[in-house]
Formats: sequence, structure tokens, C-alpha cells
Amino acid sequence: MNHILVAFDGSESASRAFDFGLALAAKFGARLHVLAVVRPPEIPEDVETEAMIESAREDYERQLGALQARAAKSKVDTGSAVVIGHPAEQIVRRSRSSITPRRTVSIISCWVTVARHCSAAG
Repeated sequence: MNHILVAFDGSESASRAFDFGLALAAKFGARLHVLAVVRPPEIPEDVETEAMIESAREDYERQLGALQARAAKSKVDTGSAVVIGHPAEQIVRRSRSSITPRRTVSIISCWVTVARHCSAAG
């Protein structure tokens, strides 16, 4: 196992998933990737959507910064990203990207909607 992808939404479940992913990464010497997905509203209003997305992005970036500090204390190589879109689709897309090669990724997800996609992702 070379790469571990943790989907993070700020919830307590996501924090536990991060802790588990961090422990796995430390144990196996893997790189830990943390992904937060900002989901735009179903019926977007240009100004409101832009403000909501920017606010969520800033909040996730703050939270991911704290997670990276925790990972640094554990001496685990960590990267993070905030993307916009449907969470399940973005998690699967990231797991298949060149950043996290498909054959070496484990997905730990706090979103139930991702469960049906996990087998397809790696």
C-alpha cells in the first residue's frame, strides 16, 4: 500500500477516518491524501453559489491545515485538496488520478454514498 485516500467532510466520522488513515499510513510508510469536496447547491444562484463555495473552501482549507499538522507530528507524508462537485464522483475521480495511482489506493470514506463506488475505485 503506497497511497491512502481519506475523504473528509469535517464530521466526527471523517475525523475518525483520518485517524485510521494516518495510522495505516504510518504503519505502511504510505502517503496520505486527504480530500474535501464542496458540493454546490442543486439550484445555483450565481452570487450565492460563489459565496457559499468560497466559504466552504476556506473552512475546509483551515480544517485540512490542522490535519496536516497532526500528520506532520506523526512523520507521515500528507497532501490535501479541496475540490468542487459531487462527493462520490470526486472521490472516485481522485482515487483514479495520477496523484493516487489506482492500484495502490485504499479509500476510507465518511460518506455512505461512496460505498457503492469503492470497489470500482481500487
